[in-house]
Amino acid sequence: MNLEASIKYVSERFEYRADPKFFEYYTVMKDDNGVMRGDCDDFSVTVIWKVCGSNIWNFIWNVLILHRYRLYFSKAKNNAFHLVGKVGEKYFDNWTYRALDKEEFLKATGHKLYFFIPSPLMIIYLILGLFMR
Repeated sequence: MNLEASIKYVSERFEYRADPKFFEYYTVMKDDNGVMRGDCDDFSVTVIWKVCGSNIWNFIWNVLILHRYRLYFSKAKNNAFHLVGKVGEKYFDNWTYRALDKEEFLKATGHKLYFFIPSPLMIIYLILGLFMR
């Protein structure tokens, strides 16, 4: 699935649900009778999962090894930490529901991008996600 189709698929089913206060983890949201529940990181991970054709090896190769698809820590206008996805040169999140160039994305959201999450940290968050949900 291409990026725009993946964002559309996930956003049509997305219902925000925060992680527990003491744990932060990333997971691919499951479609539960047409509803996918999660937070900003789950939204971005699930969109990237769909871009990878819902294939674990494709996901590992493109996200954890090549870093072709990335997750970025950011800070939102309300000073809350937020996670943003990037595929190619396009950024997206659960606020915009669109794939935008960096300048367009920053202007539309007011986010400040800090850094992308490197593989070792990402693996820890994904493993936590397997056990927490």
